[in-house]
Amino acid sequence: MVDSYRTAYKNWCTGGKVGKVKWSIIQYKESVEATSGTRLAENQQLMWERQALLFWQSVDGGAHSEEESQQKWNALAARVGEPGVIYDKKGPERKPLRLAITREDMVINYNDVARKRQMEWTEKVKNDDASVAKSMKRIMTNHDMVGGSSSAMKGIIPGPEDLAQMMVQGGGGTAFDSASVKIGDVRNLIPDDDMGDGEVAATAEGDAKMDDDAEEPGSDGEAPDTNKKVKWFDKDRAVNAAQKLLTSQEKKLHEAHSQRVSELQAALKEIGNLSPSERLQYQGEERIANVRLKFLLALSSDATELNSLIDDFSQPNPSPTKGAQAAAEAALSAVDHGSTAAGLAALGNSPPCKQFKELKLLAELSIFKDEVLNCSTADEISEHKKQFARMKAVLNDIKKVGTLMKKEKTKAAAAKSKPGAKPTQAPAHAIFEAGSELVDALPSVSESALKNMCLEKPAIISFENETLGKLFGSDVKVAMGQLKKLFKQPGATHSRAEVGLDLSVVKHVAKQLDGMLPDGMSFYTGMADSLPKDVESLAIQTLHKNMLSTSYAILANNATFATEKFFLPCLRFASEGLRHVVLAPYDKVLDFISSPGAPQSKLADPQAKQGVNQFLKFCNADKLKAFVEASGSKCLGGVVHATEVLYVPAGWAFAEQTKDMSLGLKMPVLVRAACACDFFSKLQTLPGDVPSDQGLLAKAYYHACSVNPPTAAAANQNKKDGPEGDAKDALTEL
Repeated sequence: MVDSYRTAYKNWCTGGKVGKVKWSIIQYKESVEATSGTRLAENQQLMWERQALLFWQSVDGGAHSEEESQQKWNALAARVGEPGVIYDKKGPERKPLRLAITREDMVINYNDVARKRQMEWTEKVKNDDASVAKSMKRIMTNHDMVGGSSSAMKGIIPGPEDLAQMMVQGGGGTAFDSASVKIGDVRNLIPDDDMGDGEVAATAEGDAKMDDDAEEPGSDGEAPDTNKKVKWFDKDRAVNAAQKLLTSQEKKLHEAHSQRVSELQAALKEIGNLSPSERLQYQGEERIANVRLKFLLALSSDATELNSLIDDFSQPNPSPTKGAQAAAEAALSAVDHGSTAAGLAALGNSPPCKQFKELKLLAELSIFKDEVLNCSTADEISEHKKQFARMKAVLNDIKKVGTLMKKEKTKAAAAKSKPGAKPTQAPAHAIFEAGSELVDALPSVSESALKNMCLEKPAIISFENETLGKLFGSDVKVAMGQLKKLFKQPGATHSRAEVGLDLSVVKHVAKQLDGMLPDGMSFYTGMADSLPKDVESLAIQTLHKNMLSTSYAILANNATFATEKFFLPCLRFASEGLRHVVLAPYDKVLDFISSPGAPQSKLADPQAKQGVNQFLKFCNADKLKAFVEASGSKCLGGVVHATEVLYVPAGWAFAEQTKDMSLGLKMPVLVRAACACDFFSKLQTLPGDVPSDQGLLAKAYYHACSVNPPTAAAANQNKKDGPEGDAKDALTEL
């Protein structure tokens, strides 16, 4: 087998191919299964009446008389139709009935032989000389010395040809007589020849003696077996490997300690910056974090501080934070003492972990790690590792509270749900419950008034049912049907999903709304003629790639706080579901949340986007009122029903919450208005800036908004051109 691999590899390299040998060792078990026995069988034949009578009168049929044969036929024919009686009507025309007549009873002796091969395990081997040499020895041992076809095994187990010959020499039941006569002891399977490399195969007697010595070591004053091989312990290498392992574990522990200290300090600082009313909601987290932070800082300090903390928390009624508790109690004096918030003042007097009394300094852990150098045996090294792990486990027992605080912060920012609400109800966010004095109603535009719609602000557009039926073609319905089916599958964990639409769908919608859209708004159909020739090709490609229309599906009770992709103006056609939306100017929100005196963030920075989204998600009535007073502009909100369209201008952030499962289309549009030009002029990539997708898209979109839309003559010419006109489609070129 190995030689065949070598030959194949040489032939492969001869063809001019270059590669390296990779070994994969497979151990398998091959067995011979023999089955012997005796069984009885009947040989029957379908006979018609005259044929059966002649057979029964013959010697083979029993030499019956003609009358006896006729009686047998009549009795058998009377049972036609009963179970077990086989018959047909394919005999002569006058007497077509034929019955199954037993011609002979047979005794069958059988001896079956089957070879089976079963894989035990597989292993990949490194391609170095030592590993290959070791594996080669194992392969040759298992394959050539133990296999049934090897010369070494012919004296123990016959080969398949000899075994098959033996099994046909006797009757049934003799299959195993010769095959098993020499396998009385499985130790006979051990090869007799030398294993090589100084390893001598033990005989059956030597194995038995070693087993007896192992059962009673040193009994009756007998000397230990000097022939038994003792493995040499390489102390230096073992100690060095153990010291490296402990050093790596110590490094990870220090990194985790520093990370937890930083997280707790940042969380406490964030709580301290809250208003007094908001801080009351985090009294429990603040006190728990303070206790854990004290212990974590003490671990990297001196022994006096750590021992003092352990003594304080070891008292029967510990109150180590009693002095710092006065300020919290004063802040809670105005709260009902029967409430949950009033009981939080008692927190912070319990130990931070179960094994806090066994805490050790990080310096002590480092000293104990180096003591492994004094170990001299493998057992000592193993015990030292266990003790180090026990010390490290106590330090890891002080858990961080950062994840818990994030969850509590999300809960505190949301409005309280009504008592008895269903668990599936979405959390109520304060921005959706703001009054009319803070959020103006979204303008409602009918189909007849769409031509004169203002492009500067969001609006809800209502189309007639006849128009909507034309917009949602078969391709759109298929895409939305697939999304709906995806969300209804058992075990689905998606909260929202989008599927890209073909450009033909966009052209279909644009054709149906031809003449209805306001001046300055048009659908993007991939025509590069609308852009000036001086715009760089990379910017045009970025615009083509991201002006993608999609069909979307959003689960019920799902809240979203975001901006449209790359701040593009968009029409969101609703097919099913009901959504509550609130929109605000992105740049004004960013100016409001920016710290005074801090450098102005770029509009497209990820941190800036996240800050705006977080403001919409966690803002309450006070923050929203402050924003309205500072910016001088109100937010716009409303409910988008099925068959309605939400227009989102360029540079507007939105908060959206679904009441039912929502399906629809999202289609970016080209808007030639001052609002879009001004916003994208701030985002476009300037000479010397690092190119980005946002900057390149803004540059192409700014130029597209600045030029005049294609004339009607040009549009008609494109329609006449047919396939030739489509050659100008930049998306097709991409």
